[in-house]
Amino acid sequence: MMSSLVNRSVMLWPESLQTDVDRQLLESLERLGWQFQTRSLKKGSTASVGLAFIDLNSLVESRAVLEKERHCQWIVITDQSHLKEVAKGLSLSNVYDYHHKPVDLDILSAMIGHCIGMQQLNTSEPQVHTEGPTKSLGLLYELACKVAKTDVTLLLQGPSGSGKEYLARYIHKHSARQTGPFVSLNCAGIQATLAQDELFGHEKGAFTGADQQHMGAFEQANGGTLLLDEIGDLPMELQGNFLQVLESRHIKRVGSSVQRPIDTRILAASHRNLFELVQEGNFRLDLYYRLNVITLEVPPLAARQDDILPLARRFLLEFESNHHVSKQLSRDAEQQLCLHYWPGNVRELHNVITQAAILVDGDIIYAKDIQFSTPSARGTSLKEHLERSEAEHIRSVLLSHQGNRNKAAIQLGISRHTLYRRIKQLDIKA
Repeated sequence: MMSSLVNRSVMLWPESLQTDVDRQLLESLERLGWQFQTRSLKKGSTASVGLAFIDLNSLVESRAVLEKERHCQWIVITDQSHLKEVAKGLSLSNVYDYHHKPVDLDILSAMIGHCIGMQQLNTSEPQVHTEGPTKSLGLLYELACKVAKTDVTLLLQGPSGSGKEYLARYIHKHSARQTGPFVSLNCAGIQATLAQDELFGHEKGAFTGADQQHMGAFEQANGGTLLLDEIGDLPMELQGNFLQVLESRHIKRVGSSVQRPIDTRILAASHRNLFELVQEGNFRLDLYYRLNVITLEVPPLAARQDDILPLARRFLLEFESNHHVSKQLSRDAEQQLCLHYWPGNVRELHNVITQAAILVDGDIIYAKDIQFSTPSARGTSLKEHLERSEAEHIRSVLLSHQGNRNKAAIQLGISRHTLYRRIKQLDIKA
């Protein structure tokens, strides 16, 4: 049985279902423990996930509702014959998934749970670094604070889950644009066919189902900051359009010939080495140089040993704030966390702590309660663990400088001779 601490609340649209099949599906989901909110959407909702039953007749009204309720990630149910038209007509970034009838109940229930879990991770926004950077990230955030005062385009690089979005939010909060919107768009999470609409928006009548205007991410972030995450996954055919926006500070909606001025700070982030993508022919060289004015490298968690326990304790405080349940780590649990290699970085640590806090019965989390989704470093000597962390950090810095060892040595704070020696000793290939 699922813990009562897990959010089971789901927004429903429309409030009155039209067919017996839809009503039976809803009843089946309720028997599985899902609780549907049917009060008027105009009054707002605390639910982070919604279930929308949409057909072609209700597409226009439904799109307006889903776009208004952007705090929700929506799972859309529609007829199989309408799926393509409904997906094209909605084209909203807050539509999480589509299911066509007849619906597989188990798959839909699992998808609702997964969507809620992802929303909790994305909206929890642990503020460890924004409240005060830890020692290992002090210099990085000091530099970030300096560049925040300018409007220069920044490139944030680092492994997935290492905290690039936290850094972007920190930059936004310490800039003159702090009162403006902060918009984050994951370029890897949108279909290539919808990417142009997500970025630039569209005019009414631009395509079938476009019954009203839609502002893209650039306009939504007007007066604030736009983070384009995983910029390396931006389709090649749109990279030229993006470059033009960076240079002209104007955008053109799909279906329009009007150039609209924008006042938006652009931050780009990637876990991939963009220069390597250039060499492979998958990223434009001119766009790379336009983005790479200043690069901030976020190191992996394995290279930030002094961050692990402060972050873990912060996540437990957040859990206590959200669920009114206090949990603490035992000494052996802390040792277990420090010995793990954390290939999933801060995101993995958050998941591990949250899972332990939910599943443990008492107030203390022991080592036996810590479950890793990736292989742990248990059995690895401290020397081997530290060398692996050092190698990962050196490799990451080298990649950020396209293999330039002089620049990498300066950033690492060591001599070029020491860098060459450690590359050889640790068998680093970058």
